[in-house]
Amino acid sequence: MEFGVNLNNREPLITSGYSLADLLDLAVLAEQRGFDSVWVGDSLFSKPRFEPISLLSALSQRTSTVRLGTACLVTSTRNPLYLALEWATLDHLSGGRTILGACMGNPELGVRREFEALGLDFKDRARIFEEGLAVLRSLWTDGSVTHHGEHFAFEDVSFYSGTEMAPLAPLQKQPPLWVVSNIRLTGDLRLDVAKRRMETACTRVIRYGDGWMTCCRAEHPEEVSEQVAAQEDGR
Repeated sequence: MEFGVNLNNREPLITSGYSLADLLDLAVLAEQRGFDSVWVGDSLFSKPRFEPISLLSALSQRTSTVRLGTACLVTSTRNPLYLALEWATLDHLSGGRTILGACMGNPELGVRREFEALGLDFKDRARIFEEGLAVLRSLWTDGSVTHHGEHFAFEDVSFYSGTEMAPLAPLQKQPPLWVVSNIRLTGDLRLDVAKRRMETACTRVIRYGDGWMTCCRAEHPEEVSEQVAAQEDGR
């Protein structure tokens, strides 16, 4: 069993006397105390915070052993080509210590406004999310991507012009990609709807991810056992 620390990259914006420098120092302390990983969150403007990839880049230079992850990065609002390049760069900066926790965005009004501001249809976020993950995986494992979907269309794209030694790729082959899913059978949804969504979510985790990431909702521990059972059935 491994233990990680959530570094609240929103905290310096809402708490007096706690700075971004303090947050960086906390990551160093977590490593010194033997924790295995440190994590930062993501939000554009619904819950503003310091940008996670830039922050993890800084943390990569202050630490040497802890894994560096996002919990979670809203990949559906990012162009997958740029994200693949940015994350590959971060993976090199960190010496291959990254874990990409990826999510498609929750149904809060603020998140819906983020999609609208970016010119994205919130109703399409699941397909945008899945297509983006497929593009990331292809670029990181094959070095190139050909993809013709509903939201992205790429023909033999790679980070390689012919003058480089090889396509730019992450140091890890490939960085662990943990897919977020928080569906609960005992929540507010009708049971048949919840079961259908859970099946879809579990299929997504298995198809695109190397791991599953869930939320730390202590009042709903049943979501863990429910989704573990559903994913075991799916395998």
